[in-house]
Amino acid sequence: MSPHLALAAALLRAGRPADAIAPLREAARAQPNDANILHDLGLACLEAGQIADAIAALQAAIAARPRFADAHLRLGIALEAAGALDPALAAYRRAATADAQYRAGDLLDSLGRTADAIAAWRRAATPAPKSALGRIATAKAMLAENRDAAAERTLRQALAIEPANAVALELLGDTLAAAGRFAEAESCLLQAAA
Repeated sequence: MSPHLALAAALLRAGRPADAIAPLREAARAQPNDANILHDLGLACLEAGQIADAIAALQAAIAARPRFADAHLRLGIALEAAGALDPALAAYRRAATADAQYRAGDLLDSLGRTADAIAAWRRAATPAPKSALGRIATAKAMLAENRDAAAERTLRQALAIEPANAVALELLGDTLAAAGRFAEAESCLLQAAA
């Protein structure tokens, strides 16, 4: 491992993505076609809030390795942060991972495209329907279909797998609050916030 990559890895482990950018740029200059380095540079830029730089690095990673699913996913996140929603959806589709489909569902839902969001969440659940992510995605689809009781059961199943999953706790809290079960909702929402 080059000294630049070693330094960048240490900085990333220390939670200092902004400081990791310079050594990652140096590593990318030395190995301009290394998709992994370009991806890591894009991710560090994304985490540091340097969205335009993140997009450029992630596009370069994809140019170096067109089927790099994580680079497509992160590019979708960066494009969404930049307000480029249609390109973000396209990047999520190209990533074709459960996480990307889940994010696409959330974005479509925010755009009022409920039927498309439900389809995306169902695609997110397909690879591992009994995983926490699969159950959360299924519950989101159920909530969009006004199947709140089924969604509550599914969210509780997700929490049996991952008891501290903040997304599941927040969704369950919102579902319970909508049903007027405020004490239970408060408990879930406080756990989610923690």
